Amino acid sequence: MRAVAVLATIASLHSIASASSSPNVCANGAHIIVARGTNEPPGSGLIESVAHGVAAAVPDSQIAPLDYPAAFDNYSASVAAGVDSLKTELAEYSSRCPQSKVALMGFSQGAHVIGDTLCGSVGAEPLLLQFNATLKPMSSSVIDQNVIAVIFFGDPTHKASAPWNRGNSIRDGVGNTRETWLRRIISLPSFPLFPHREEPKPSLTRVLFQLYPRGDIKMCQQYASKIESWCDTGDLYCDNGNTPGIHRSYFSKYTPDAVEFVFSRFVAANASRAPLAVSPSKSSLALGSAGLLASGRLLEHH
Repeated sequence: MRAVAVLATIASLHSIASASSSPNVCANGAHIIVARGTNEPPGSGLIESVAHGVAAAVPDSQIAPLDYPAAFDNYSASVAAGVDSLKTELAEYSSRCPQSKVALMGFSQGAHVIGDTLCGSVGAEPLLLQFNATLKPMSSSVIDQNVIAVIFFGDPTHKASAPWNRGNSIRDGVGNTRETWLRRIISLPSFPLFPHREEPKPSLTRVLFQLYPRGDIKMCQQYASKIESWCDTGDLYCDNGNTPGIHRSYFSKYTPDAVEFVFSRFVAANASRAPLAVSPSKSSLALGSAGLLASGRLLEHH
């Protein structure tokens, strides 16, 4: 009986995703932009478990995978391309659908991309922002108008002191570790998330940027109520740890919590409209997550 229920859940979630991914149509539910992790094939990636859960809970939602390289080599260039893509997509969608509610979800490098889009690449370093406008965060007017929720799983720029943390990590991620960036600049063996091979000699601005990664979260504070981020102890990237399996464990552990957060944010933002007919329970969200895991769609990727 449970197997039948799981299969029904999978079918329902696939139906919702396939029927609601029209990029030129304004969503009556949530417009969900998902940024996959490093080396995941084009599409939604592992974070789709959260996106499908929200689409199941919020009628007439859309799922829109972010178009960006998600490359392992030339990591910083891949992140920059992702930031440009997300800024463009948000600006265009906000202009076309000013009343729509947008949820952003990123795993690993995808979380890094979303974080840099919202908060800038170098935090509150005014000197660097003056000389390189591409490091600046997106206009807050767009975020305030449309973005209702942001989900991070395994963010390499995780900051342990951030108020939106929901995992059990108490350490900064590799993207906020000074030693990692110094090693990369002087071309010593580096942590594999930031490979230095096949990259041109960095400009002075880029060197300064890498010496001072986004360690200051002041620019993100205005969005604190919209963000929830999961990073657990031992994660190679968001916790600078040494337990490989942790980085892919969030989907089976925290998908229901992430879906519930986005759902609650949607309801709050949509309070002036008629209430939704069904409110998802933790058990139903867990079943949806289990269904996606059982279907084999949650492949193991960093």
